[in-house]
Amino acid sequence: MPDEMMMAQIIEPSIFTSAAEMYADVLTDDDGHYGDTLFWDKNWHEKTGGPAAGQNGPSPGAGLVYVLLDLNKDRFREFFIDLLTRPIRKSPLAANKAGA
Repeated sequence: MPDEMMMAQIIEPSIFTSAAEMYADVLTDDDGHYGDTLFWDKNWHEKTGGPAAGQNGPSPGAGLVYVLLDLNKDRFREFFIDLLTRPIRKSPLAANKAGA
């Protein structure tokens, strides 16, 4: 549900409870890993211990992006169901065409 989650971030950002800036890169080589997305902590080069220690860094083409890490699942579910069950509003343009 990536599209729905991005719309929730725009309309009701407080649903998301954790986020971080990270470097992201997408593999575009024509092999079995095509489309894989790789992430690095923003400060990956400063890590001296733990899982990030000694890892390869992001490629020069990787971008610094805002990554949503967690959300309030109950609030997201309520928000999503509310949006999907609201009556559909017709745009003024569609109403004019119907009356023409």
